[in-house]
Amino acid sequence: QHCRLHEIGRDVLATVRGHGRNPYDAEDDEAFLPPRIAPILAMELAGVGELEGLLEMAGFASIISTICSYPFDLGKTRLDKMAMGTMFVRDQLLDESNQSSCLNENHRFTEEAFWMHIGKYATIESNNVMMLQDNRFKLAIATK
Repeated sequence: QHCRLHEIGRDVLATVRGHGRNPYDAEDDEAFLPPRIAPILAMELAGVGELEGLLEMAGFASIISTICSYPFDLGKTRLDKMAMGTMFVRDQLLDESNQSSCLNENHRFTEEAFWMHIGKYATIESNNVMMLQDNRFKLAIATK
């Protein structure tokens, strides 16, 4: 239904493509240009009745579904947190690195962008684990 990792990825990718500049704080003409990244992707089968319809077509007769909220544990180490938080845009970030003349600089932009934006979406628990709340998924139980 909704996964906050898509939002984090969008923000990080926009900042990396702006070479470290936060696109939301821009004070130049570039801020008025169309966005340079795609909108947040809808999750597969997230539409109303899509999952249930697929299960019916597969021959399931009894289908019960509900929407659940689920937190994600992004890990304890800085590297784990960044890797988990950017997993949906990893290929695009690697493409940006391959096009860059300086891979280290692009990695620095990625790390800075991640830490710039992650506070809007995640919290650090007392045991240093980063938790991402407000992820919603559909749980379906089906029998034949």
